[in-house]
Amino acid sequence: MAFAIPDVPREISVQIQREKLLASEALYESDLARLQRQKDNHQGSENGNTKDAKRGSIIAQDLLNQMAKKENKVLEIRNGAL
Repeated sequence: MAFAIPDVPREISVQIQREKLLASEALYESDLARLQRQKDNHQGSENGNTKDAKRGSIIAQDLLNQMAKKENKVLEIRNGAL
């Protein structure tokens, strides 16, 4: 019978979900800003050398992939929390 009675009131449960969502969004935003700074630094450090340009392109693509994965994760959390 105890399993049918929740230990946490519904309002508190919703508030906890909101806080988790806000925390994950803040983490996403900070990671996004960090990755953008890294991307900008790598693009700014290229000196026109073909090898360096190719390496910078690969790094930029990797950073974009990381940002897309984080964005998808936040969207999954957001959709599951609502």
